[in-house]
Amino acid sequence: MSLEGIPLREITEQHLEDLVAQGLEEGLTDEFKLKLEIGTPEQKKELRRDVSAFANSAGGHLFVGAKEEDRVLVGFPGVKSDDLDGDALRIEQTIQGKLRPRIPGLGVRGVPLSNGRFVFVIDIPQSWCSPHGVEDTPQFFGRSAGGKYPLDIDGLRAAFVGSETLAERIREFRADRVMRIISGETPVPLRDGAKIIVHVVPSGAFRPGTRCDLEELRELLTTRRGVGLQTLGGRASSSRSNLDGRVTFEFVGGDGSGGYCQVFRNGSIEAVDARLVGEGLIHAERI
Repeated sequence: MSLEGIPLREITEQHLEDLVAQGLEEGLTDEFKLKLEIGTPEQKKELRRDVSAFANSAGGHLFVGAKEEDRVLVGFPGVKSDDLDGDALRIEQTIQGKLRPRIPGLGVRGVPLSNGRFVFVIDIPQSWCSPHGVEDTPQFFGRSAGGKYPLDIDGLRAAFVGSETLAERIREFRADRVMRIISGETPVPLRDGAKIIVHVVPSGAFRPGTRCDLEELRELLTTRRGVGLQTLGGRASSSRSNLDGRVTFEFVGGDGSGGYCQVFRNGSIEAVDARLVGEGLIHAERI
């Protein structure tokens, strides 16, 4: 129902029209503004409060140039802009300039409309370093389906602890997976010897409710030509589902496979290669 999963640079007027047709409601992850007023210090502070509330909660999008009725999106009349890229940059600088800490991954883009106007889409990720606050403002804000609200002591404690817990869980995940690989507990048997291990962990991987559907993973990682996600060596020949998610791997011979790429249900990726590090390189490193 929202723009989740669509890269900011790829959003078009058609995507926006689809949101209108779907009857998108203003709520936890979406907010609509007919125009953006940031001419006074207080107006700038209000925008920063709105954006920080998204980042401190579930993330989402703020649409400028959007019309709503009773919190339901009814159209995109857009706003005027004589310097699209410059205006987008000014909006982002206005937001980030007084936020502490800055929001990683925040983006602003002006989407052109057929009427000659533009819709500015502010893409706000759920932050892994929350809570974010506005400089010279004592309050922190969160967001619910009803809009933003000031965080109380319990809310602030949860935000600080949540960020620390997230970092710790990512470190624990990495350590656990490396130990399993070393002990041979891998999705497919691997060749003996040195291995290259790469982990990619999204910041939202360990948030409550983060789960990838196994069938969606299968469709995403399979193309008409077969395996869609390659291993580090680029030799994946097989793909199958397992308890952790979906794995693609190189041919398993008598001495094991040369590598695999495991996509977990929380979106994390583990790529292991047992072929790329040759014996000559290992010997040189030991010397």
